[in-house]
Amino acid sequence: MFYFELEELKLKDSYQPTLQMIENISDEFQLSNYFGTISTAITELLDLLHQLTNSENPSVFISFIVENTDFYTHIELKGAHLSFPLLFQEATSFKVIQTIKLLTDEVSFTKDGEGISIGFHVKQGVQLGETEKVKEQQTEVNVNQIKNNQ
Repeated sequence: MFYFELEELKLKDSYQPTLQMIENISDEFQLSNYFGTISTAITELLDLLHQLTNSENPSVFISFIVENTDFYTHIELKGAHLSFPLLFQEATSFKVIQTIKLLTDEVSFTKDGEGISIGFHVKQGVQLGETEKVKEQQTEVNVNQIKNNQ
């Protein structure tokens, strides 16, 4: 299991560092096929939080866990009164909530309701580069078979 976290950030300033961290983790663990899904779900959630707390000056604490075939992001909202479970239960008609639910494989909340964890099932190392290596090996085998058959 690998754990990464960002320092506590003002919600309005959290987009770029969060995307940069997701990109770094995607590169490190060969998850680039999942970058769009993960980054979209997380930025949609951050944007929703920003819209719902725009009169306050909240901050967020964001952490990431990569474990075998799972990628988790945990977000805790500080300085604003918002219940994630209530939001996801009562605002199911929000297109943003529907989008987040479609893009994620797991959604869970902290007991106090001020934190949310979203999970994605991923397969590390299944990248174009790996596919190309297999094709190269198959090509070499086919060329050798042709030579042997002549």
